[in-house]
Amino acid sequence: LGEEWDGLVGGAPVSVLAALVTLGRPSSLFINRVAVELLDREPPDPRPLVLAYGAFPEAFQQLLAEHPRETDLLLTAAGGDEALATALHGALRPYAGADGLRERAWLNVVRAVGAHDDAPGAAVRLVLAEDVTPYLGRLAQARDGAQPSPPWDRLDAETAARFLGALRLRSH
Repeated sequence: LGEEWDGLVGGAPVSVLAALVTLGRPSSLFINRVAVELLDREPPDPRPLVLAYGAFPEAFQQLLAEHPRETDLLLTAAGGDEALATALHGALRPYAGADGLRERAWLNVVRAVGAHDDAPGAAVRLVLAEDVTPYLGRLAQARDGAQPSPPWDRLDAETAARFLGALRLRSH
């Protein structure tokens, strides 16, 4: 993004930013820059982002992988939104995007969900429960205090257990 776009994102009203990400064909870089800006405002308005990310799962995967704070804010603010479930499935489903990026995205989602007492809405829990299957072994290793392979080695046992509990999953 050039300085002109960066200035627009930083100073534009929420309604303008929402229109830019939902009505156009923005780049992943632009959507994620808008997401960081919108989620930093009080109160955050996640609905336009959730809708945009439903159409651009690669951008969402990148945000989830590279922005843990914003991942947490978005999941907290929109956890009950069924459109979030759709967007998460697009970004986190097995074989979506690059393996390493998807794993880092999952790690941040696990940390975000495991950090809170409130579980996400039923639709989000269902999608996460279905799509986390390839990583259940690593989550169980982390939960049990074993040393899973990177990037899962950065996950503590309590967070892994809280995530699995939030989804009401039984792991191996």
